[in-house]
Amino acid sequence: MDALPAAFEERWARWLLESNRRRTRTGLYIACALLPFFGVLDYMLAPPGTLRILWGVRLAVLMVTYAAFPIVRTRFFERHPSALTSAYVALIAFSISAMTVFLGGLASPYYAGLSLVIIGAGLLFIWPAKVVVTTHSLIVLSFVLPNLLVGEWEPLSQALSNLAFLLGIAVVGGTGQIVLYRSLREQVLNQVRLEETKASLEAAHEQLKALDSFKSQFFANITHEFRTPLAMVLAPLELILQGEMGELSAAHRGTFESMFRSGLKLLKMIGDLLDLSRMEESKLRLKVAEHDLAEYLRALVSQVQPLAQRKGIELSLRVEARSTVVWCDLERIERVFLNLLSNATKFTQPGGHVQVIVREASARIEVVVQDDGPGFPPEKADRIFERFYQVDMGGTRRYGGTGIGLALAKEIVELHGGQIRAESSGGAKFTVELLRDRDHFPAEVLDRRGPARDMPEGHRANDRGLMDFAVQMSARDEYRLLEIAEATERRVSVRDIDEDQKPHLALVVDDTPDIIRLVHNSLRAHFKVISADDGLKGLEMATRERLLTTARALVQAQETTADIVLTQRMDSLEIVAGGLAHEINNPLNYLKNALARVRMDAEALVAGRLSAEELPRVEKR
Repeated sequence: MDALPAAFEERWARWLLESNRRRTRTGLYIACALLPFFGVLDYMLAPPGTLRILWGVRLAVLMVTYAAFPIVRTRFFERHPSALTSAYVALIAFSISAMTVFLGGLASPYYAGLSLVIIGAGLLFIWPAKVVVTTHSLIVLSFVLPNLLVGEWEPLSQALSNLAFLLGIAVVGGTGQIVLYRSLREQVLNQVRLEETKASLEAAHEQLKALDSFKSQFFANITHEFRTPLAMVLAPLELILQGEMGELSAAHRGTFESMFRSGLKLLKMIGDLLDLSRMEESKLRLKVAEHDLAEYLRALVSQVQPLAQRKGIELSLRVEARSTVVWCDLERIERVFLNLLSNATKFTQPGGHVQVIVREASARIEVVVQDDGPGFPPEKADRIFERFYQVDMGGTRRYGGTGIGLALAKEIVELHGGQIRAESSGGAKFTVELLRDRDHFPAEVLDRRGPARDMPEGHRANDRGLMDFAVQMSARDEYRLLEIAEATERRVSVRDIDEDQKPHLALVVDDTPDIIRLVHNSLRAHFKVISADDGLKGLEMATRERLLTTARALVQAQETTADIVLTQRMDSLEIVAGGLAHEINNPLNYLKNALARVRMDAEALVAGRLSAEELPRVEKR
């Protein structure tokens, strides 16, 4: 049996006292009304010689009833509520039993008054079982004993009938009263447990909020600290690319540009994470002003069109509204549209179409971004706006992503009082609705502090220079359009002039062009490098170049070797790994060591120190 809560007994006693106090007052009022009424009944039915006795008894009970009203409010009643209410009920029962002695004994019709007392006590008072049994037993005995001793028994059949009905009512009424007591006690117990559970949950919720606030603040601080060394990397890289530190060869420039793009991408991710942190803490503020969305989108589409065209995607804008002026924070809203365009160009295949439509709807402006790509499962239309959620479809694994772009877009739009929804039918379709006016913005979401709005709490004022660098960088086109540029980047295979003279062949499979270029630069001295941007293409190239055949033949025929290098996620090429000499994963620091082990295994095989049967069991390093 579960232990009772510590506060239950005190709570139950207090509740029982207040309930019985109210019920006692009700019973006293009922007695004050019924005693005179039954006095009139005495006058009509009782023999004239007994009327004085009956009225005297009723008057005495009525006086006790009046005297009981002030007692109900005393500490004495609080200490003995069950005993006092039981005694009052017994007093009324004794008075009726005394009347039956003079009005026919056990056969008296006045026994019905005792039944009324038992029923009334059962309906009014909440007593424990021992009080119920004691009170009802006294009521029955008060009727039986006096009449057995000095009253009448005749007619016997009537007397037995009265006694049977009185006993039956006492048993039924007492049982109901006991069940009611236990039921009410259980209700109060459940209420106490519920309140304790609620208090525990509220305390846990407050602790969770405190931890979440600490986490968000820590998150904001640590991401800010990431910006500091990142700025110290990007600034010198930019100077190098601008020629401030001397002329660069084409290979060097390509490497530095790749490093600079990766730094920008990291800076952009940090900015998104900071905004998510501010969203959680309700600290993200908007700098709203009047902007013409159609004019802005024309400029944005014209910037994105060259990037879309290099992937063979047709990007167009159609304005179906006469006035497209809205109040918004354009810097924040731009991130929404850039994210939608990035997704559209990312998942749309070459030869596809992306369309931006601007239209008006009453007090709102709608911007629709739709494409004819693979779309997404319609049942995922709501989930794709969840933080860190990614729909598992063709382009997701190919291009990766953090899963925060659409979540951040949704929260920015809703912070503007608008809404964003997604549909999928022959492509993806995203609709952004923004209210035109300014009146709907709550005061707490508006930024009235001036230009310095990106400094996390607790940071020094001299960090402002680094923050300004990040802000200036975020305004540049190469930063703003970075994700779209990556989504539409042409996959150009880098070829060396003397590659056919290299003794070895390496196949590099990765979905990131910068990774392919990096690995190519690491291998080009000794390898002819070919590349593929996904597993299926890699498998096709491996088959075409007879790399799989050669790799397996190495085990069987002890002939020349071929090295296949896999990086990051292998996707479809995982099924081939069993036939390869070695498999490595990022980071690329292990590349040279892995290649050295490949050569050592090959030399050992050719020299006869390693049998063909032992090679497949070489540790996968």
